[in-house]
Amino acid sequence: MATVTEALDLALKHHQAGRLAEAERIYRQILAAVPNQPDAWHRLGLLACHAGNPTFGVEAITKAIAINPDDAAYYSNLGAAYLALGRTEEALKNHRLAVKINRAWPDGHYALGLALARANQLREAATVLAETTRLVPLRPEPFNELGIVLARAGRMDEAADAFRQATRLRPDFADAYNNLDNVRLTQNRLEEAVSRYRKALDLKPDHYQARAHLGIAYSRQGRTQESIECLEHAVELQPGSADAQNNLGNALLLAGRVDRALSVFRTALSFDPNYAPAISNYLLALNYDPAIEPDRLAQEHRTWAGRLEAAPPSSAGHDNT
Repeated sequence: MATVTEALDLALKHHQAGRLAEAERIYRQILAAVPNQPDAWHRLGLLACHAGNPTFGVEAITKAIAINPDDAAYYSNLGAAYLALGRTEEALKNHRLAVKINRAWPDGHYALGLALARANQLREAATVLAETTRLVPLRPEPFNELGIVLARAGRMDEAADAFRQATRLRPDFADAYNNLDNVRLTQNRLEEAVSRYRKALDLKPDHYQARAHLGIAYSRQGRTQESIECLEHAVELQPGSADAQNNLGNALLLAGRVDRALSVFRTALSFDPNYAPAISNYLLALNYDPAIEPDRLAQEHRTWAGRLEAAPPSSAGHDNT
């Protein structure tokens, strides 16, 4: 007869291989024999989260913590389950408890930093992710996430340093190259941005963000036809994306191809009728349509203004008090 440890190991192998039903069966068998086995409750909760049931995940991991309140991983994973439910405050509380229990655990800091970033608490997120990079200075992912947070906070030079370190640690890290390029694009350092976007695409030709932002950089350089071709490729990568269509529409409008630009903006709005950038650009493009009558132009503005007014307000948080 297998011991509890052997059964847990077997269940974990099934779990990691994606055989969730088999893993769940073993976890429940363990709990039927030993109802207060905390690791079984914890892993059963993780399995529920992986299977798209974070509500039961919270319930099971909470039981594990009641039995063993000293395991940092339990709190970190409970935080992730709460985050999946949109219960941000409870998520952050548990992620902070995980770090408090084990201050030297890099994964706990990393999870807390990501949760803070998702909650738009950028200052604290940057501090926590910087601590993660100190704990694991050879891991590229925390540097990349730190760069994302710093860029969102407007700290572009620091963000660029973080992205560069991520690419030094992993020379094939296409996402980090793309993120560094985005910083350079924001700073209007177009030649450097174009060069790095190409590097990202050499590593990952189907990288949508790199392809789209390269098209935007070409447009700012006045390389209109190259911009259009690049953005058409981006649309092929994300055919249902309002953002992709909107970027292409902008390039077409700059090229004076008003009819096609209007068609592309309408496509963008068919995907997301409340996508404000496409609404704004569509209304702008209408001004260059020689066939439109003034009354219809005014009515289009009123119609889209009504849609924007009826849309749900933004739920974005703010880092300041």
